[in-house]
Amino acid sequence: MKPLSLSFEHFGPYCKRQDIDFSKLDDFFLIYGKTGSGKTTIFDAIAYALYGKAVGGRSNLERELGSRFSPAGSKPWVQFEFLASSAQWKVYRSLPYKKLNRRGQESEAASEVTLYRMNEKGSYAILADRVTEANQILIDLLRLSAEEFSKIVLLPQGEFQKFLEMKTTERVEILEKLFDVGIYDTITETARKKVMELDAYLKAKKEEIERISNELGIEPESRIKESGKAISEFDEKIEELTRNASNLETQIAQKNEYLSFLQSMLAAWTSFHEKEELKPIFDERERKLEAAKSLGELASLARRVSADYEELIEILLEALQTGTELSMLETEQIEIKEKKKALPFLRKDYDNLQRRAALYQSAVNAWNQKEQCEGECREVLQRLDAASEHWESRQKENARLKSSITELENALQGEPMAQESFQKIIIADEALKRIKTWIEQKENIEAQRSETLRKIQQTEDSILSIDQELAIAEQNRDRIDEEIRHAQAGILAASLIPGEPCPVCGARDHPNPAKLEQKALDDKTIKATQKIVEEIKSSRAALIQNKENLENRIEEFTQDLKNTINRISEEWNSIPCEFLGDEANIAFEQISSSMIELTGSHFQSQRRELEERLKYYQYERETLQKLRKTLDQVERDFIRIQEEKTGLEIKRAELDAHIASLEAQIGKEDPRIHLKEVEDNLADLHNEIEQIEERAQKWEISWSSANIKIDMQLETITQKGSALAITLEEFLHEAEKIEARRLLRLLESSVISSEKEAPINEEQTSWQLQGPLGSPNDFSGSLESPSRLSSRSLKELFPKLDNVLLKIKRLKLSSERIIELSGTLESIFFAHTINEPALKELIEEVLCSVWTSDRIKEEAKEISAFRQSYIEARASYEVLAARSQALSPFNSFNSFNSTLLNQAPNLAVDRSDRSLEREKENGEQSRHKEMLEPLYLEQQEKALREELDTLFEGKKNIELAISDLRDKRANFISELDQLRRLLSRREEVTREYDSAVEEFGKQEKLAKLLGGSLNPQRKMPFKNYVLGLQFREIAMRASERLYRMSNGRFLVEADILGGSGNQKIGLELYVLDAWNGGRRPVGTLSGGEKFMLSISLALGLADSIQERAKANRIESLFIDEGFGSLDEESLSLAISVLEELRGDKSIAIISHVDELYSRIPSRIVVQKAVGGSCLEFEQD
Repeated sequence: MKPLSLSFEHFGPYCKRQDIDFSKLDDFFLIYGKTGSGKTTIFDAIAYALYGKAVGGRSNLERELGSRFSPAGSKPWVQFEFLASSAQWKVYRSLPYKKLNRRGQESEAASEVTLYRMNEKGSYAILADRVTEANQILIDLLRLSAEEFSKIVLLPQGEFQKFLEMKTTERVEILEKLFDVGIYDTITETARKKVMELDAYLKAKKEEIERISNELGIEPESRIKESGKAISEFDEKIEELTRNASNLETQIAQKNEYLSFLQSMLAAWTSFHEKEELKPIFDERERKLEAAKSLGELASLARRVSADYEELIEILLEALQTGTELSMLETEQIEIKEKKKALPFLRKDYDNLQRRAALYQSAVNAWNQKEQCEGECREVLQRLDAASEHWESRQKENARLKSSITELENALQGEPMAQESFQKIIIADEALKRIKTWIEQKENIEAQRSETLRKIQQTEDSILSIDQELAIAEQNRDRIDEEIRHAQAGILAASLIPGEPCPVCGARDHPNPAKLEQKALDDKTIKATQKIVEEIKSSRAALIQNKENLENRIEEFTQDLKNTINRISEEWNSIPCEFLGDEANIAFEQISSSMIELTGSHFQSQRRELEERLKYYQYERETLQKLRKTLDQVERDFIRIQEEKTGLEIKRAELDAHIASLEAQIGKEDPRIHLKEVEDNLADLHNEIEQIEERAQKWEISWSSANIKIDMQLETITQKGSALAITLEEFLHEAEKIEARRLLRLLESSVISSEKEAPINEEQTSWQLQGPLGSPNDFSGSLESPSRLSSRSLKELFPKLDNVLLKIKRLKLSSERIIELSGTLESIFFAHTINEPALKELIEEVLCSVWTSDRIKEEAKEISAFRQSYIEARASYEVLAARSQALSPFNSFNSFNSTLLNQAPNLAVDRSDRSLEREKENGEQSRHKEMLEPLYLEQQEKALREELDTLFEGKKNIELAISDLRDKRANFISELDQLRRLLSRREEVTREYDSAVEEFGKQEKLAKLLGGSLNPQRKMPFKNYVLGLQFREIAMRASERLYRMSNGRFLVEADILGGSGNQKIGLELYVLDAWNGGRRPVGTLSGGEKFMLSISLALGLADSIQERAKANRIESLFIDEGFGSLDEESLSLAISVLEELRGDKSIAIISHVDELYSRIPSRIVVQKAVGGSCLEFEQD
């Protein structure tokens, strides 16, 4: 990855847009600026463009990357162009920021991203515009995470320089920052938790084994055998009772089968006799059905007669009305002819009036135009007066606004200075807050240092005291040793034999042997004395070690105190002197919390004063803008009013001329009065002419229409009358033929008399309930109720129509045809001995008795269904009667009666001895017939039910006994299963326990190995071991670079197992000097040599991470600080070393060291200012 350009705005300390073209810089350039100016922000912008988040020390602080110097609502963004994978890329990102919506409410705008790739045409094409998609493409392209990228591109050379100066045990913290080894802590903790879980699991399993053994009790195997034997005995008893129950079930089934047959036989008899009683009813319904069919055929003729009759009556009434209208129109004809003669004179008067109205209308138009011009003239004069007044007021307002604007512009000249002071006071206030934090930290460090010094003094006092105890203990031990030697000499002397050689000196003479002490020391006393000495020595060593640790802490506190004071100094110097006043020259050691509080209160007071001034300036600026807008509007209004005034004066002159011309044409008298009189006369005359014409036209239409209508009606009467005569003759003939009166009486009659009607059960089927058992009106019906015939008669209407026709001359011939038609119909009535009212009554009765076709079909269907069900019931009854003798459980009727009397002595059998003898004499056939009667069947059913009750009671007793035996057997089985489950569970838990014990041993060993306690001689956790391996890899890569940098002199070697005792990790570094073959610690290196080593380690880290991630080649490096502690010679060497890397990578040095500024010709200079930082590019 090679950077090409970088642009950003409202980012970090930069308020305005900054652009960096890396192609214009050398391969080795400097990013120079004061502390806190925003040098490292350039790298932050690159990292945010690529990964969308802050890296390094600013992780998870993306919302803090926006510039505090920019106005509220400014959109922070960054754009980065680079080369990677043989292609040119560009990525644009914006940061989350606060903005105001249309309602003035504050909301947070989300981050935006757009990723481009340059195509073959040399233009950028959008590749992704969603955050997730763009991030994934960039990670796949670079093959580096954000943290890996920050460690590779922004070399932590300063960290490694500190690393070289640290003690061995302190280097772990630095390495943990460079390598993510937290996963190994997780693995170690997981192993430890696994051991604890297994330990708890073993305890639980052991407790479960003990609980199961307690539940099993003594000799569970013998209890299992006894339970099995008892279960076998229960099985035998249950089997025997089950056989008995099965026999009873067989008997019950046989009895139930015959009982079912008896019930079927009784149901068949009941069904057959019910249908036998209903048979006469359905015979009557069948006769009515035939009558209804015959009347249905006659009804169609009746409908035709009824329709023709009604139509003839209706047309006779219409013809009668039309003839009356014709008679009236003949009378009106004479009056209309008189009025039509006056029409020409009326039309002539109307034309004369129209010509007079046109003349008067012209005069009225001219008069109206004159009045309109006079009104407009008055309006123009008013507007002219108003425009003159407005013109004068606007002229005065213009002068006043110009004066106010001049005053405000003079007042706003001090605003830039106030804004600058406000920015400075904000920065100073933030610096003061940081100083307060550092002072609190300084006081805390001083307190800890004082406490540590006190502990050192206590430890030294304890060492002096324990030295005295140790001296006493050693004297006591030496005394005891001397006593032991004397005691041993006495024991040896006591064993000497005169003349025998001494085992010590070999002499045979023993002139002065040692004496044996009476009270010898035992071994217990000797060991106790020795143990006291050892314990005191151990305590003394612990105190000395504690003292050393405390002294190391003192050194750390001293260094931290020095660093804190330096930070306080830097922050204090960054505050402008004009805000500090007399305190600007105070010594840093004299700065206290109270002074900071006092200064902070002073700053807050100045800040509030500046805020008020700025608010005042803001208000004045807004007022100035409003005044300028008002002035512009006033000047525009002034010009508009001047133009309007000129136009009104011209229009006034034109209107005066036009009014004078109109007065010369029409005079001064109003012509609208004469026009109104003429228009009224015209309207009256026009209405009179229209009424005459309209009346004459209506009479002509009515006369013509009435003549046509009467002719059509008379023709229709002739046709309808002839048709009625034909249908009437046919209807009356057919009624006489089928004897219609008899059929109607048949439909009205009842099926049977009420005394013979059989009761209808609720269980009768639908066809039994729907039959015609009442009057014909209850059963008959039609598709729609027949309408009654008209109350008017032909005998009444024919004479009336004849009288009307005789009054009209041209219709006298038609009157003769009407008389002839009336005579024809009268002859038909006479021939069939019926009059017109009787005919109407007969037609209505026929139509009312008509059944619908659906009802006829339904009735025929029900009658047919009844016939079929009657045949089936009879056949079913006869079949069951034939089977009854074979299925009867009694040999004869006598055996049935004897059984019936034995089982049911209280049953009342209505049979006399004389009847029984008569049955015997009639033979077997007579007895069989008697057995088929309902009374016999019901008695037989009752006897069977009693016998079944007895069998069911016996079966129930057996089932209860079986249930009781099964319950007892189930209890034994439950106890047996419980014993077997417990035995099986104990064996299973025992196996699990043994397996867990083995697993516990493995996991415990693994946990000790990962935790570093497996080898008591070297307690090294697994995390530290991995950390050491990674460090050794870096050292190997750094050694290669250091060898080239030092011209083949130095190599570096990492000894991760260096150290002794309980030291958890060594991380020792040694330098091999090829010139003298020596191996020495890194602490012996000069400043320049240490820089070469630290930069080699940083590059080794970058190479290691890049190779592990298999990332694209990174062609640029940023080295942040680490040069301030070098002397002039070491700094020159460092620059020379970095210049040698130029051919491999593009290198940027981030530093505030002035010497680097003068030594490196290509520079990006960060200028720190009150309104925000900015970039300048320099090339020597």
